[in-house]
Amino acid sequence: MTAVFLLGPVAALASEAQPLTLEKCLDAALSGNRGIEALRHRVDVSAAKVDETLAKMGPKLFAVGKYLAAGEQQRLWPARYDGEKGVYDDAFTEASVVLEIPLWDGGKTRHRTMADRKLLEAARGSLERQEQKLRYDVERLFFMALSVKESIGALEASLGSLLQHGEDVQAMVDSGKAARVDSLRMDAEVALTRERLLGARHELESLKEDLLFIIGIDGKGEDFDLEGPFPETPDIDDLSVEDRASKALEKRPDYKAALDKAAAGKEGVLATLASKNPEFFLRGLHGYRSASNGVGESRTDVELAVEIPLLDGGLSSARRRQSASEAAAAEAEAREMASRVYFEVSEAVRAYEFARERIIVTEAAVRAAEEALRIEKLRFRSGKGTTTDVLSSQAAWLSARAGRDAALSEGAIAAARLTFAMGGGSGEY
Repeated sequence: MTAVFLLGPVAALASEAQPLTLEKCLDAALSGNRGIEALRHRVDVSAAKVDETLAKMGPKLFAVGKYLAAGEQQRLWPARYDGEKGVYDDAFTEASVVLEIPLWDGGKTRHRTMADRKLLEAARGSLERQEQKLRYDVERLFFMALSVKESIGALEASLGSLLQHGEDVQAMVDSGKAARVDSLRMDAEVALTRERLLGARHELESLKEDLLFIIGIDGKGEDFDLEGPFPETPDIDDLSVEDRASKALEKRPDYKAALDKAAAGKEGVLATLASKNPEFFLRGLHGYRSASNGVGESRTDVELAVEIPLLDGGLSSARRRQSASEAAAAEAEAREMASRVYFEVSEAVRAYEFARERIIVTEAAVRAAEEALRIEKLRFRSGKGTTTDVLSSQAAWLSARAGRDAALSEGAIAAARLTFAMGGGSGEY
């Protein structure tokens, strides 16, 4: 069964002929992850909020319809000069077109727009950081799965070697050169290796399904295969943790987002203060009013109006306190994030250096174990060694291979973790 179950823009991403590489997984995750999709919509919401705030200072054209019932006779329109004749009635209908142009609102819209733009930048920074986290999560699961796949290869090779050696042991038992207990030991070791192989295959399927979930694809781990080497783990530049953390603060989009939120809070305080200032409007009206007998006339007026806030029941004060608290909270979050960045970078550097040392040690162990196993097999075939010696060497080789595969996976994950902590792209330390 091929992986034709894959949905959305990553349909037919993997097949039996073309296994999934890390690059394919990353591309699919960035285009198919539901959480990233939701954050992109959040950015669109923030962008629309900026446009909404700017639109408040734009001209407004609207129509107004009225029905006026008066307690006594009134003129249709106010007199324009002494002695002007007019129509009187106690009920009127009116239809008007009004053009309103805001001239100055005390700076409220300007500060609110600046705050919304900062929040838009913060939303973009949060999206970028979440994409970096998604990249790290995909790399981590991919390399974990790749390590298990390599372990499966080692177990299969070990099983084949054990079966071949078992034939040699059985031949020696049949010829009386070895005891039957040697054959039983081989059977037990073969069964144990098969059990470990079964567990490793189950673990691999589970990791691949976790990988599909993060990518945002419906499917099963058995429907595709993984392919790709472990990346190299080169030396990193000799920087202190403080210098490296400073570089991270310059690049980390989540830290920049925290600073943008703090700046937005300050602009919000200024916007609430500006709400106490007078507002000036220019209004133009063209309307038609008629009495109940159908007699009517039109009128065009232009006015310059000023609106001065006098009392709002404490609303402005409450909003000002809210904005000030939001600004203080955002500044505290930015300071906390700076400390967290230092900690994350320090831990990532330590993990990366340990992983590099472990790779060197485990590769040497694999070479030594391979040579020891080769020698023990030769000694057994020449009658100088025992089955126990061969099995011990086989177990040592398998353990060394498992350690080496785990070290390679750990090194790749540590490199991805360091990149993530530094806030850079893939392979940037």
